[in-house]
Amino acid sequence: GDIAVIGNGAGLTLTGMDMIKFHGGEPATFLDIGGGASEESIKKSLNIVLNYEPVKVVFLNV
Repeated sequence: GDIAVIGNGAGLTLTGMDMIKFHGGEPATFLDIGGGASEESIKKSLNIVLNYEPVKVVFLNV
């Protein structure tokens, strides 16, 4: 896959992945940043997933 999913909470993150699959996409990876998502944690998360070579799209759900 080529879509990274970042969410704050396992349920929200996994639901995002399910919706991507349902609509024909393929997740590359996911990152759950927990319930206390801050600007800094979101920036760090984006840096992590954007350095994963297959990722072309980021689905951010916080």
